[in-house]
Formats: sequence, structure tokens, C-alpha cells
Amino acid sequence: MAEIKEIKYTQKQMFEAVIGMAKGEAIAIPKDKIVEFAVKKIEQLEKKSSSGSAKKSEEHETFMDILRDVLVECTDVRGMQCGAIAKDSRVAEFKWADGKETSSQRVSAILKKMCESGDVVRVTDKKVTYFHLA
Repeated sequence: MAEIKEIKYTQKQMFEAVIGMAKGEAIAIPKDKIVEFAVKKIEQLEKKSSSGSAKKSEEHETFMDILRDVLVECTDVRGMQCGAIAKDSRVAEFKWADGKETSSQRVSAILKKMCESGDVVRVTDKKVTYFHLA
């Protein structure tokens, strides 16, 4: 007796079938396979969005506390430049979950968030940007 082989569809084929269904066109893929595909994709998206956001925000809060400590100890009236903040030993030695080192770019991104929340003030003096606590 001949074996019935299950046909595998690519993601592109599945998405094209979903679009075809939405347009009311005839599709070659069984509807139950499309529904199964869509449910699986939704589960993957939910898993992806829930797994990283809590860890990342907790990690950012910890890092923000370190930045606040560094800015509190700043003696310059203008504040500190991003590069100087990034070179501080507490900032440079921070262990990120992704294993990467702390860069000026990463410090700048977190400082931007802190400026938006009102914790930190950004001052530009002769094309040089300084940060200090509000």
C-alpha cells in the first residue's frame, strides 16, 4: 500500500494563502493547515514578547541606578559627557545579559530614556553634550 506523504508548505506559501483567503480567492492549501500555521505563529510571537521585556527592563533599571550614582558624584557644574560616564569603572564593568560590554552608544540610549523621564538633564555647550541629574 502506498504511503500518504504529508506536504510541507513554506512560510511564504502560507502567508500567500492567508492573503488569498482574505481576498476571497481560491487557495490550494487546506484551511486547517493555515489555521494551524497562524496559531503557531501567534504563540511564537507571544512567547518572544513576554520573555525578554521583563528581564530587559529590570536590567535597564539596575543600570540606571548605577548611572545615577555616577552622576551624583560628578563635581563639574556642567555635568558629565557620555564618554566619561561610559569609562567609569562601575559603568564599564556592568554585566549585560547579552554578554556585550557597555559602550558609549548603550550609555547614551539609557541616558536618553532617563532624560525623557525627567531624571537626567541634557545640556549642550559649544557642540558638547553634558548630562547631570535633574
